[in-house]
Amino acid sequence: MTRYSCVFPLFAVIAMGCGGTLKATTDSETDPSIDETGSDGTTDAASDPTEDGDEDPSDEPTDDPTVDGGCTPAEVRCTLDMNSLETCQSDGTWIAEECDLGCSNEPDAHCMEWDISNIPDDTLISEGRDPTDPAWPSEEYYWVDLDTDTGGVDVYRTSDWGHVLEVRPGIGEGLHMGSGIHFEIVAQGEGHPELGVFTFRQLTIPSNYTFGVWGSRSLVLLSELDATIDGGVYAGCIWSTEPLGGASNAGAGAGAGGDARRTSASGGYRDGGGGGGAFGGAGGMGGGDSAIRGTAGAAYGTDEIIPLLGGSGGGDGGGVGAGRHGGRSGGAVMIVSGGTLTVSSTGWIDAGGCGGLGAESNEGGGGGGSGGGILLEAPTVVIAGTVTANGGAGAGGGGSSGATDGEDAWFGSDTVAAGGPAAGTYDCAGGNGSGGGTDAGQNAPGCTTGTYNFGGGGGAAGKVRVNGTSVDMTGSLFSPSMSTPSATQGPLNAS
Repeated sequence: MTRYSCVFPLFAVIAMGCGGTLKATTDSETDPSIDETGSDGTTDAASDPTEDGDEDPSDEPTDDPTVDGGCTPAEVRCTLDMNSLETCQSDGTWIAEECDLGCSNEPDAHCMEWDISNIPDDTLISEGRDPTDPAWPSEEYYWVDLDTDTGGVDVYRTSDWGHVLEVRPGIGEGLHMGSGIHFEIVAQGEGHPELGVFTFRQLTIPSNYTFGVWGSRSLVLLSELDATIDGGVYAGCIWSTEPLGGASNAGAGAGAGGDARRTSASGGYRDGGGGGGAFGGAGGMGGGDSAIRGTAGAAYGTDEIIPLLGGSGGGDGGGVGAGRHGGRSGGAVMIVSGGTLTVSSTGWIDAGGCGGLGAESNEGGGGGGSGGGILLEAPTVVIAGTVTANGGAGAGGGGSSGATDGEDAWFGSDTVAAGGPAAGTYDCAGGNGSGGGTDAGQNAPGCTTGTYNFGGGGGAAGKVRVNGTSVDMTGSLFSPSMSTPSATQGPLNAS
């Protein structure tokens, strides 16, 4: 099968099979056919293994097949440590093969193979080809839109955002021969969002390139061969009328922050702050008393990020005017290599959330959006760069001159996004977002009696997961950090 490589080169599923290791098959134990007879002519049963039919060593597999007796040719079994598969030879001896991902007896003994997370058809990783079109430009800095709705891939020059190259037309599913990029829409089932999957023969993102998700579906990058990220992959905060890359708008998502409310008060109205969005951690509570503040979003999803999900938006601040909207969440991105997945010291991946918006006047601030989901998976993973999915901050409450927005989540850093400050005497600040060793959004600060406009709660961190047989994260920066429940490491899925 012909493969693909895209100026940044692009990847064929490695069948994680059983590499053979031959063990010795000679039996050095005492020959049970030797008749050991005592002086009285009787046989010593203790020294004759034929006397105890219940202790036949060929009945049970062991870590050392040389101690076994006869077997049925072509019979297979797992060793007791479940690390190797033994096969019976024609001469009645066992030969063991080491299984890279372990051995399973269900339904029959076999070396387990890699099941790529969230991709029902593992062969999809081998659908890319070597490109036939000219190389991508390399003189400047570039942004690459990957449209998860149409399969389009377009390159823009960041100096003036001029369009410089259509790499893959938005022709929908299938292989585009010129670019060598295969695109497919994959369902996750059970009402979960669909995925936009781009398969490359060998994926390499140079340091002057950033791959950014466009389109509503979460982004999946599959590389049959090694994948190297020297530049960036961005599925973070983008303000748009439509959710991008599996992100959620204000007040949307399974962990959405609650909308705030308005109540009458002497001299005017009291407006609560919107609640912070959640995903890996919980969002922050919006400002104000229980009658008006937006509730904090609750954490959800699995450590494995199966299904692949983005984060949740912050709630709107109380009031009736424009502005005061909760921040959008980060989206979701999954990157898989059939060989080695490398995020170099210059490389970065981000799925941070947006800060809440401040009201135009005399209203509560919006809650921050949560970070999204980042899933990295390969037999060998080497990460020396940054992987971030921080939450956005809550906006401050707005006085007559308006209010300040909460900071968007920082990417490439564990810096915590700052809540918008109070606009005036009768206003209150928003809560900080998440970052580093803190995966929860902060509650909006308490305010003194007489406050009318409250700030939004901070957005929580998203989720980060790294799966691999060999993982080296020396020199890397994760935010949320690996010390939090929102960032985890695990083995490859196998069956």
